[in-house]
Amino acid sequence: IGAGFYFVKKRGLPLLKMSDIVGVTIPLGLFFGRLGCLGYGCCYGNVCPEGFPLKIRFPAIGNKLIGYTPAFEKHLLEGLVTSADKHSAYIYPTQIISSINGLILFFILYILFRKKKFDGQIAGLSLMLYAVSRFLIELLRVEPHFLGLSVSQWIGVGMFAFGAAIYAYAKKDPLRSRS
Repeated sequence: IGAGFYFVKKRGLPLLKMSDIVGVTIPLGLFFGRLGCLGYGCCYGNVCPEGFPLKIRFPAIGNKLIGYTPAFEKHLLEGLVTSADKHSAYIYPTQIISSINGLILFFILYILFRKKKFDGQIAGLSLMLYAVSRFLIELLRVEPHFLGLSVSQWIGVGMFAFGAAIYAYAKKDPLRSRS
């Protein structure tokens, strides 16, 4: 973020206009990034009910370098599986949900980008939409909690506020934000 901000300022590019472009494209990166999480086995969900239709599980061994996959290791430490088991317990497919979320956000923001009324609108909306959707996905994830929320949920609260501030600032004077 810092390098991007420096580049935009150094080149004299319009910050809010460039932020809108980034706001559209970041969710596409999240789509691919969360597929990487699925491949590695990190960012996994909580154990889900037996009858949940979209459950997944991870193999015990990821590869010879890392040993156990993260979900299997956690379940082993919690006593949900034994070292003789070949897979983790069934869990919510949060990596897939997060990946699809990124793709949906990309398409929504792309459509809105083509109809935007002022520079900064898409950047603000991108932060707010991602914050809300990530907050909800976190309800299915395994993550430490602080004061009732996960770290990612607290970050989402801040991200939403920052996105709302960008949106409000940019909307005040659309002509100024286009310069």
